[in-house]
This record gives sequence, structure tokens and C-alpha cells, in this order.
Amino acid sequence: MGWKLHFIEDLDKYRSEGKQIRPGDCWLAPWLIDCPDSWFATSLSPEYKRDWANKRAPLIIRLPCGSDWQPDAKFGDGHGGLKENGWMVTGEVPNITAMPSINADSHVKAWGYHGWLKNGELSDDIEGRTYEWVMPPLESEVLQFIDDFHQGNTVVIDEYTFLIDEVTEHADIIKNDNVLWSSTTGMGRWHYPAATIEDRKVIHNILKG
Repeated sequence: MGWKLHFIEDLDKYRSEGKQIRPGDCWLAPWLIDCPDSWFATSLSPEYKRDWANKRAPLIIRLPCGSDWQPDAKFGDGHGGLKENGWMVTGEVPNITAMPSINADSHVKAWGYHGWLKNGELSDDIEGRTYEWVMPPLESEVLQFIDDFHQGNTVVIDEYTFLIDEVTEHADIIKNDNVLWSSTTGMGRWHYPAATIEDRKVIHNILKG
């Protein structure tokens, strides 16, 4: 079916209105280059620096698997490092094309994504994965949940421990000493390194009350 890109002009305002980020949503991330010596700034590809750095801030796109992808970054090398080059991005946001394909691996293979971004549309996963449950909890929901209903920085519900550092805006959800969900909310990123689909559903229901 594919997912058309939808450009969000003001991410903070979008979230403050209670809107959820969905696959295909994208936004500019000027904070990635605010600190030139940061890892995020050094991860930007030479293609981005050559073609787009003087035209727009780096872009972030929510993939069908729920991960956030940076088309302006260098390729990963599969071992936690980075290669020298990145995607070739053409077109104006949101009607962009990135070459070659996107291969967003995951510790839980079922939640990875391998597909194409062409003319502003993300393709179906070319390895046959489907995404029937694509709305995991967002960083803002974790922050709001703890702020509104549980005063303090640590909350334990059933088998799940919610940790948050309000200074660094880092949040974790832990079960049996395993980090299921980790988020650096200031960067607008989150990931599920170890959560099963059942964990995702339980956490989602907890956050929704």
C-alpha cells in the first residue's frame, strides 16, 4: 500500500495538540547541527553537506516499523559505526526520493524495515513484513503519563518500570532488567531494542490509562 510522506512544520506544536506521529510523517531537525562536534552532526553524510546543508536542516522520517530514519545521515556499517557516504536525496520535502533503498534493521527482526522512498512515498517492506500494529507509545506520552499521574521520576506498574530524567529528557521502560523502550526525547527519537509485540501493547494500554 505504501505510506505517503507528510511534512510536520512544527513538531513541538504538533505533539502539544495531542497528535500522534505516524509512518510517513517527517520533520526538520535543526538541533542535529546545533552542536557541530556532536555525534549527530558528524554523522551527516557528504551528500547532505554538498546538496542540502545550505538549503534545509536535516530531515527525520518515521518508518512503517516505527523507527525514525535520517536520510541525510551516513550509512551504518552494521557494527555500530558509520560508512563514509549516505543516501542520494533528490526533490523537495515531502516529495523526495532517496537512493539506494532503506534497510532499517532491528534487534527484533520482525520490527525492521527494508524498502524504498520514491517520489515522497515509502514502499511496502520488500522482505514481506507487515505492520498491523504501528502505533507504539511516543516520548511525549511517556513524559505526560509520569507528569500527570505519577509524581516522581520512577514508576513501577506490574512488571514494568518507567524511568525518566527530566534534565536530559531521557526515558526508559524496563522489564526484568531488560530495556524494552528507550528514548532521547530532545532528539525526537525512540526505539524498542527488546520489546515483543505483546510488551508494546501492554505498555501502550498503560500509557493510555
